[in-house]
Amino acid sequence: KGSYTLEIPRFLNGYEVLGIEKGAFSSNEGEKAYSFDKLVLPDTLSSIGEKAFMNCKSLTEVSINSVVTEISDYVFSGCSSLKSITISDGVTSIGEEAFKSCSALSEISIPGSVKTIGEGAFEGCSNLGKVTLSKGLESIEDEAFASCIKLPTVLIPSTITYIGYDAFYDCAIMTEIIIDKEDYMDVPAAIPWGAYEFYDKALKSRSCKPYVFTLKNLQGVVIFIFNP
Repeated sequence: KGSYTLEIPRFLNGYEVLGIEKGAFSSNEGEKAYSFDKLVLPDTLSSIGEKAFMNCKSLTEVSINSVVTEISDYVFSGCSSLKSITISDGVTSIGEEAFKSCSALSEISIPGSVKTIGEGAFEGCSNLGKVTLSKGLESIEDEAFASCIKLPTVLIPSTITYIGYDAFYDCAIMTEIIIDKEDYMDVPAAIPWGAYEFYDKALKSRSCKPYVFTLKNLQGVVIFIFNP
């Protein structure tokens, strides 16, 4: 009862703690959830199972250490009070819906070690207003930042090779995309700009128009303006 810090020990019964298993501290919607507001993970930890902290609605901050290489599917999904996430260099992938509906999160920085941001990873993070994607990122999967309604712009690093469908679906105020490329011909063919990746669902149907947005390079030179 009440708020408290959950500290995962480095040693338990004489053994080094190396992992947290699937669903260890999770709860389903409607069930009583753990009420810890801060999570401290040991530097020995190398794996966190999927759904490990799902729906821990009191959790406000978490730091993923450099020994963990993968943020598993759904691991912090539904943690609606989560305001601060630190992802250390060494993490190589962020799993499906890993931070979905973390509605208190206002900014996130993805280090260059991360190659893939999974499907729906930050979907429904309705207060997310700043996303930093570092050079090294290769893939942004379907719906990764869908319904991030306060995200005004995004910088796509030069290493990107794929952006999935609906990746920025319903980012209602996004009007500008900056890409670390010299011109349109350098933009990867795997990015079908102007399809459902940048999409306005004001009419709540697939027939409504895509966004009007400007694509610029890092120097501020307009590569093209998409106005369907």
